[in-house]
Amino acid sequence: MQAVPLSHLYRIALVVTMLAISYLATSQLDHPLIPDTNDKLLHAAAFLVLALLADFAFPRLPWNWRKFSLLLAYGLLLEIAQYFIPNRCFSLADLSADALGLLLYPILLPWLLKLPVKRPEI
Repeated sequence: MQAVPLSHLYRIALVVTMLAISYLATSQLDHPLIPDTNDKLLHAAAFLVLALLADFAFPRLPWNWRKFSLLLAYGLLLEIAQYFIPNRCFSLADLSADALGLLLYPILLPWLLKLPVKRPEI
């Protein structure tokens, strides 16, 4: 039996993570959300994780503006969807926090690679 390529496992993790984020971002709230610093940190952390998963899921493609733009477009779609959900709103601050997480990824990558995370072979 042949082992599943590591990049395929990262692709599954990417899809599962995006589904979880999509669910959390589009769930209707019983009360208005009060924006705070922790919310922005969660946005940045979520998109940092998405950047790592997307980069490891497609190791033959370098981390560049294409991966960055696709993930930021996903964040924009979530913000647009939230505009139409009661007690949610479109937030440029949230989108900026998403972009910050994506911008931090290549800066933090050398340290992330020191963690017990195996990068897929190219």
